Amino acid sequence: MSHGARGLAKAGTAALIVAGVAGVPVAQAANVPDVTLEYTCKYPIVDKQPLSITVSSNIPTRVPERVNQPAFQITATAVAKGDTSKAINTLNAYSIEGVSEAFADLEFPDGFIQEDLFVPLTIDKWVRPSSDPVTGNLTLTARGDTPSIQFEPMGEAFIRLDRIKLNLTARDASGKPIRVRPITIDFDGEPFTDSDGNPDTFDVDCKLNAGQSNLIATIQVGHTDPIPGQVTGVKATAKSSTTIDLAWNAVAAPDAGNPITAYKVYQGATLVKTVAAPATSTAITGLVPDTEYSYTVSAIDSAQFSDGPPSAPLSVKTDALVPPNTPPTVPTALKAGAVTSSSVALSWAASSDDVKVAGYNIYRDGVKIGTSETPSFSVTGLTPGTQYSFTVEAFDEEGLASAKSAAVVVRVLGPGMGLCPEGFACQGYTLAGSTTLKTLTTGVLPLKGGIDAQLDPSNGKFTADLALNPTTGRLTAGGFLPITVKIGFAPSGKTTGTLDDANILRSKSLVRIKVSEVKLFGAIPLAGGNSCQTKSLSEINLTSTKAFEIFKGGTLTGTYAISDLNGCGVLNGLVSPLTAGGGNTISLNLTPKA
Repeated sequence: MSHGARGLAKAGTAALIVAGVAGVPVAQAANVPDVTLEYTCKYPIVDKQPLSITVSSNIPTRVPERVNQPAFQITATAVAKGDTSKAINTLNAYSIEGVSEAFADLEFPDGFIQEDLFVPLTIDKWVRPSSDPVTGNLTLTARGDTPSIQFEPMGEAFIRLDRIKLNLTARDASGKPIRVRPITIDFDGEPFTDSDGNPDTFDVDCKLNAGQSNLIATIQVGHTDPIPGQVTGVKATAKSSTTIDLAWNAVAAPDAGNPITAYKVYQGATLVKTVAAPATSTAITGLVPDTEYSYTVSAIDSAQFSDGPPSAPLSVKTDALVPPNTPPTVPTALKAGAVTSSSVALSWAASSDDVKVAGYNIYRDGVKIGTSETPSFSVTGLTPGTQYSFTVEAFDEEGLASAKSAAVVVRVLGPGMGLCPEGFACQGYTLAGSTTLKTLTTGVLPLKGGIDAQLDPSNGKFTADLALNPTTGRLTAGGFLPITVKIGFAPSGKTTGTLDDANILRSKSLVRIKVSEVKLFGAIPLAGGNSCQTKSLSEINLTSTKAFEIFKGGTLTGTYAISDLNGCGVLNGLVSPLTAGGGNTISLNLTPKA
């Protein structure tokens, strides 16, 4: 193979493989079959998650030797599984877009291998559907054309796909980028450098799962066939002011080994449709009213060496346009004002109309809930702890309605908690565990409670509201005296902490321990009361025992110290030395709230 030919093949295959990172498959006969590969990808926040990629293309299974091939159309489907959709809901992301890089090898028939080929490709913008929250898997799409490729010598060529990387941008409902702290460790635990240094994007590193073939195309090089015959009977079966429906007669295959796979429809000299066989009709849309167009059709066989001769041209004129009444303009600047645990006040910029705007329809999660004559509306009857999506459409006196406005999303967390701040991930947990005292008083006390956290995904920092329930237990004082205690915990300020790149969670809480009752032998009062408490705050530092999954919870452990007591009655001086001291341990299991 010449150096120029190998250069064309290298560039073309790189584009071909990277285009297969995400997309929608196109059905076409005599092409290489679809291939599905399984990956594991490392994401920010949710760590490693499964990803399936189905690669489709119109790459033929056979090509002639030393003939420049036209650009191949490459499409694929990337299905992100696991906790990906949960992360989208938690981040309140409404669109995802970006670029990708894939690494592949092209092996030519003579055994020469072009290794580690890659090229960036734009991924189609994914937009959250109207239903909320997002459930199930997330599908991203992308498309691309390869440059012209020339294959030689005769024999079989192979294309194999390996590792892929994604660079994505997540945006909220207003289009503002949601900043997510980039990963710093790749799939194999090695240092990972952010691909573009842009804080508005984040990288995803994906590795092919072991135990599967990564061959996505086998191409037979070297073959000649007769071209398809001429298409006949081209006619217009229906038309409107903007659409023309075309039909034609099927063309017989040029030989038994090369069936007709598609028909190309040209508008003048411009290719406007490729119709997969055996279909012999199509609709041309987006035309100009009262305008004449010329169409020809040619056939393509499975070898795709050359199109058949074009049909005789057909001239068709679109119908004249009958002007309809004009609907109102789309309402803009929809926003949420005052929010309570059960209501939200909506307002928006007024629409205009060629007649008169009669009012507005208000929708919650795609369902109409009311009508307003003015650009404002109060929504009531909301459920605490629920996220809602609102849109508005205008209608005029002729009954014509505008398109719906951009959505505004409101999340009501619960009484007294207000809204989850924009750009934060909010999650509540129930707590269950125990603490072990290791001072002059020893024993185990059960612990229960809850915690509601707000995580900033751009830096991994969080704040939380901690609530520990009062607890009762049997302890041993001075090594031999049995006592029963009732204690409570009064948090001071918010719990703070971080979720690092390895998904290890660390938290810091300050609490004052209140002792409501201490009894010897479970019957003789020693201390207690409303004023009996530690002189100083106890600092409780907890660390997750393994990678913490924010949607599944986990276990946190740590130690803390107890200061001297005061306000505990006449025996305060006796009881305080028995409880003060460090080295006490605590273990809490966090379970996400429904």
